[in-house]
Parts: sequence; structure tokens; C-alpha cells
Amino acid sequence: MKAIDYRNTTWAEIQKNLSGMRRRVYDAWLMHGPGTTTEVALKANISILTFRPRSTELYQMGLIRLCNIQKAGTCDGGTYIGVREIDAKFNVEARSRKQADQTELGFETTSSNLSHRRA
Repeated sequence: MKAIDYRNTTWAEIQKNLSGMRRRVYDAWLMHGPGTTTEVALKANISILTFRPRSTELYQMGLIRLCNIQKAGTCDGGTYIGVREIDAKFNVEARSRKQADQTELGFETTSSNLSHRRA
């Protein structure tokens, strides 16, 4: 899925997609975070080649968040932390309400109407 697909998902869809290795990586963030993807993957004993892509998905789903950006001169990335499911659910539902309100008021911003406005 693309980032926009996750942005438009409902909480029920996020829960359905939170299974298998994605669930294991999410649990690792809750248990071992905050940290970089490398630090948490090592603590959780999960290959970074598996851990990092699942972390990207979790970030896009709103289940982990960035705490701070990387230190200058490092390649270690930022520090992330797991978001509790109850907080993630609240955020997803708030985002859905905001999108519905904007659509109702005519402020929907899809790629098609953005290009139309520029023309």
C-alpha cells in the first residue's frame, strides 16, 4: 500500500492489517522503543531487512511516530516510538472526521482537483 492508502484507511482496516510480522514489529516498538530502527530490531532479535519496511508501514498507519530526527553526521535515522492502539485509534478517527468535514465544506484535496485548480 502507498502512504495515501494508509491515510485513508479506517481503524477497522488498520486492525485487520496488523497481523503476522507487522504485528510482531509493532509489539517490538511498544516493548523496546523508543529507539532507531536498528536499535529496536536488535533488541527484538528481528532482521533489520524485515524490521525496517514493516516500521515504514507502521509509521504510515500511525502506529509509530518520530520522536526526534537523526543527529548530524549519522546515518542512523530518527528515533521512533510505538503509539498505543487506543491513541492510534483516536488519531485515525479524528483524521477521518476532519477529512469528512473538509469534504463536506468543499475543501477536499485530491490529486485530481489540485491539478484542476492549477490549470
